[in-house]
Amino acid sequence: MASDAPTLGSKRSTAAFRKWLAKGGATLADPTSPYELIRFRCPAGLGLIYLNGRGAVTSMTDVAREAWDAFATGEPFPFPEVEAQAVLRIHEVSSDPAALGAMMSLSAGVTIADVMQAVPCTMSAALKMLGIAQAAGMLCRGGGQDRPPLRWSPPQSTNSEAA
Repeated sequence: MASDAPTLGSKRSTAAFRKWLAKGGATLADPTSPYELIRFRCPAGLGLIYLNGRGAVTSMTDVAREAWDAFATGEPFPFPEVEAQAVLRIHEVSSDPAALGAMMSLSAGVTIADVMQAVPCTMSAALKMLGIAQAAGMLCRGGGQDRPPLRWSPPQSTNSEAA
């Protein structure tokens, strides 16, 4: 008697898993090497499944393992609560930008990673929260690219502003 259970690495199961991921809200990306079977992003982070040179699955990230286990047992996509929390935090900050300040000390400035750890939320949700606080005049952005890391800090008054 044949089993209907999906087989990690088979073309049929891989196609069905990709479809299930997309339906669950994950963003599928093209593999960056011939050793990647699947690459996706979801609220819990980056999911990767790796192959060896013979095409057999060798390893995967924790995010991918949790998603695969849910898929293989017929459960729903396992990460919606993380996204729901992030959306709630974005709403709180957009209706009251001071809520971001209440989440963490802003005196030394914060990075996207600081917000992701304090909330918890996805990188895009953290960036959106910081952007809302910046647009409200609560934070100023500095750094990035070839300068120090991107960081948001409270606005500083300057002599020209005081004059």
